[in-house]
Amino acid sequence: TIHFTSQNMATARLYLQFSFKSFWELILTEGEKFVMKYATHFDNQADYSVVTNLGGLLPRVVLSIFEEAIRNMFSKQIGINTPASCSMAFVCLLKGLKLISFFGLTVVVFGQTYSHCVLNLLYGGRYGESEAPVLLQWFSIYIFFLAINGTMEAFVTASTDSSNISLQYILRVVICLSHLVLSWVLIQSLNTKGVLIANCISMLVRIACS
Repeated sequence: TIHFTSQNMATARLYLQFSFKSFWELILTEGEKFVMKYATHFDNQADYSVVTNLGGLLPRVVLSIFEEAIRNMFSKQIGINTPASCSMAFVCLLKGLKLISFFGLTVVVFGQTYSHCVLNLLYGGRYGESEAPVLLQWFSIYIFFLAINGTMEAFVTASTDSSNISLQYILRVVICLSHLVLSWVLIQSLNTKGVLIANCISMLVRIACS
C-alpha cells in the first residue's frame, strides 16, 4: 500500500513542474529546428548551423557557469530569509547584471566587427561570403540578451516560492509558442536571420517578465 503524505505530494508536484519545464524547453529547441527545416533552404540551414555551433560556445562555456554560480549565491542569501540577506541578494543581482552586461556588450562589439574575419579564418570563403557573417552578428546580439535573461531568471528562480513556479512555467510556454510563430513569420520576410531576431525579441519579453 502506497501512503501519500503531504511531503510526498509536494515532491511529486515539484517533480511534475520541473518535468513540464524540461518538456517545453525541448519543444522550444526542436521547434526552432522544425521551423528552420520547413521554412528555409538547405544552404541557409547550413549557415545557421555553423553560426549557432560557433556562437553557442560562449553560452555553454561561460554563461552556464556564471548562471549556476550566481543562482547558488542567490539561493543562499535568500534562504537565510532576513532583511539584510535579501538586501544583499538584490545588491548581488545589480552587480551581476553590470558584470554580465559588460561581457555581453563586449561580445556584441567584437561580433559586429570580426564576424566575417572569424568565419573566413575558421571555415574559409564558403561561409565567409555567405549569409553566415550577418547571422553571427545577430547571434552576438542574442548572446547579450541571453546573458541578461539568465541572470534575471536565476534571481527569480531563487526568490520565487513554489506557488508561483507554475505561473512562471505557463508564462514560458506562452513565450515559447509565440517565439515559434514569430520565427516562422520573420523567416518569410527576413530569411534565416529572422530566427535570430525572433530569439532576441523572445529574450526581451522574458527579461521584461522577470
